[in-house]
Amino acid sequence: MSAPGTPAAPAVPATPVALGTRTSATAFAPASVGNVAIGFDILGFSVDAIGDRATVWRRERGPGAAGAGAAGGTAAAGAAGVRISAIRGVVQDLPLEAARNTAGRALMAMQEALGLECELELQLDKGIPLSSGLGGSAASAVAAVVAANALLAEPRPLAELLKYAVQGEAVASGSVHVDNIAPSLYGGLVLTVGI
Repeated sequence: MSAPGTPAAPAVPATPVALGTRTSATAFAPASVGNVAIGFDILGFSVDAIGDRATVWRRERGPGAAGAGAAGGTAAAGAAGVRISAIRGVVQDLPLEAARNTAGRALMAMQEALGLECELELQLDKGIPLSSGLGGSAASAVAAVVAANALLAEPRPLAELLKYAVQGEAVASGSVHVDNIAPSLYGGLVLTVGI
């Protein structure tokens, strides 16, 4: 279920999306500045000098594995769900519960939409300070979905990753704001309309 004002993630496919041969991937997402000039909530740019790094591992579902699954945000080893095992860097006191963490929630949206039947384990390396105005919550969400995307047999397009990452951003801001998500994902100066 989406937060109020949040676009729903794509529906679960009839057949789960196939995973590739990789079992882990790391991605960097740059900082960003949103609300540029008159572009409130629609115009932002990336700042490549700093950012967040996410490493995602897939843990295959084992026989008899059980856990709360994606909906609860936690999972037993090998069960479907998202588990945050570490947060390091300039910010460390963020929630480890996936549903309350921007990167964790973005991965949950991706996992739900694609029907991924494995646990996704996440470690975040925060390079963006809290309340710095540099889109730290967006960078974490983007880095997580980009890393997870690298684990798929056929990676999803950036426009689809944007929809998963924005679900994570809603955890931090209470509503959808793509002015930080889009520049962190696409790079450069980005105008977002009709999303």
